[in-house]
Amino acid sequence: MIRKLIFACLLLVGTVCAQTNYYVDIATGDDTRSAATAQNPATPWKTIGNADGKMTISAGGVIVHVKAGAYTAGLTCAGTGYNSVVCVNQGGTSATARIRYQCDTPASLAMLGTNQGCLLLATGSFHVAISGAGYPGGANFVDIVGFHFAPDPVAFALIGTSCAQGLPAGTQCPNVNSWHIYGNLTEPAGSANACDINHAGAAIEMAGRHGNWATDLQVIGNWIGPDGDPNGSCQYGYAVYANGQNQTIQNNIMWQSRIGVHVFDGACNTVVSNNVIINMVELGILAWNHNIYGDCSQGTLKGLNTFNNNVIVNTGVGWPHVQFNEGAGIQASQECTSTRPTLISNNLMFGNVAGNFLGYNGTAFDPCAATPNTKAEDPTTTFVNFANSATASSDFHLKAGSQAIGGGTSTCVAGAPYPSCVPPTDIAGTVRPASGPQDIGAYVKSSAGVPIVTFSPSPLLLSFRSRLARLRLVQAASIPSSSRPARQVREQQP
Repeated sequence: MIRKLIFACLLLVGTVCAQTNYYVDIATGDDTRSAATAQNPATPWKTIGNADGKMTISAGGVIVHVKAGAYTAGLTCAGTGYNSVVCVNQGGTSATARIRYQCDTPASLAMLGTNQGCLLLATGSFHVAISGAGYPGGANFVDIVGFHFAPDPVAFALIGTSCAQGLPAGTQCPNVNSWHIYGNLTEPAGSANACDINHAGAAIEMAGRHGNWATDLQVIGNWIGPDGDPNGSCQYGYAVYANGQNQTIQNNIMWQSRIGVHVFDGACNTVVSNNVIINMVELGILAWNHNIYGDCSQGTLKGLNTFNNNVIVNTGVGWPHVQFNEGAGIQASQECTSTRPTLISNNLMFGNVAGNFLGYNGTAFDPCAATPNTKAEDPTTTFVNFANSATASSDFHLKAGSQAIGGGTSTCVAGAPYPSCVPPTDIAGTVRPASGPQDIGAYVKSSAGVPIVTFSPSPLLLSFRSRLARLRLVQAASIPSSSRPARQVREQQP
C-alpha cells in the first residue's frame, strides 16, 4: 500500500527549501500550547482545527502532522454554521509555500470499515471545509493528505470548498484555488439527503457549484466510497465534483455513487486519467459545459480535456433508474469545440447498461470529443479481487493477462496546455513510464514490460516535472490575492 510519505519543497531552480512542521495528537495534545511549542512532536496540539490561523507560513510551506486517532467535530465554521472537524481559513502563500494537513498514518483501502488512521468524525455538512471568515489571500494552496473520513449519512460533503458569493458570472474564485486532495479514504456518506440539493453534494466537492471557477484542483490517489442514496433513486450524491479549470483527477478508486467524476460546467483544461470507476448509478464521468453558468468563460475556454486510461465498469448494473434511465460510461455534452477538442482514449469499459458513450437528453455525444481505442473486458479478468462494492480485502491490482496491462496511452489531446496527462506514479508509488504505452487503471503491473522502480515521496506528491507543469498553470491563472467570505453555493443542475 502507500509508502511512508516524505515531503520536500522544490523551487523552480531545483533547490530544497525549509518547511515548518506542527504536530497534532488527540491523545497527548494540548490546544493551549503556543505555535512555537507545537513545532515539537513531544508537545503537540490536541485538535486539528486549532492549527488554523496560528501558523506562520515559511518559504517552504507548513506541514501539520496529525497522529492517528479519532478526531471529532468541535468547530462551527465562521460565517457558515458548518459542523466540521477542520475549518480551513488560512491557506498557503504560493504554490511552493503551501499548508499541508497530513495524517502520518496514511489511509488505505485496508482501513475501510475500521477506526484506523486519522479518523475524522462529524455529523452534517463537511468534515473538512473552507470557512467563511477568510484570511488575506483566501484559503488557497492547501493540501489534505492521508485522512480516513468516517461514515456520515447527512454530510453534504466530506471534503468541501466553496467559492465566494457575489462574483460576476465566469470569474475566478479568490479563495479556493490550488487545493490538492491526496490519498484519503472516504466511507459512505450522504445517504439520508440524496434527494435534497441543499443537503447532498459529493464525497469530495471542489469550489462549490456553478457560476465561478477555481484553478489547479487536484484529486489524486483517493479511495472514495459510496455517496448518496444507497438505493440509487435520487439525483444527487457524487464521488468527485470538481468545478474548475486546469484540474487533475487521477489514480482514484471509487464505487457506487450516483456519478463518479462530475465536471459539470468546469470541463476545460481538465485531465481525468487512470481512475477506477465502479458501478455508479447514472454515469462514470460527466463532462458538460452548456454556457449556462460561465464556469469556463461562457464557452471561450471549453475543451482541451483528456480522459484517458480509466476503468469504467458496470454503470447502472443493479440500480433502479428512477429519474434518468441512464447508466452510461461517459456523457459529454457541449464541453469542447472543433478548435478546442477533447480526447477520450484507451479507456477500459465494460457492462455499462446504457452504453459507453451517451449524449445529453437524446442529443449526440460531443462530435468534438474523439473516443479511440476503447477496450472491453470483464472486471473479474482485469483485477485480482473485484466486486462492485469494494471491501477492505478488494484488490485492484491488474491481473496477469488483462488488456489493461500496456493498453493505455501517454497521448494528450492536441493543443493541451499541460505537458503530461499521465500521473507520474500509480496509487501505490510505483513509477509509470514517462512516455509510450501505459497500464490502464490506478495500479501499474510490474510485469508490464517496462522498468519498474519505487520511490519516496509516494504517489501523493507529483514528480518535479509535473509539479512544474502545475506551477505554470497556477501562475498563468493569476490566483487572486484578495479574499472574500465563502459560503456554499447549491444550485440544481438543469
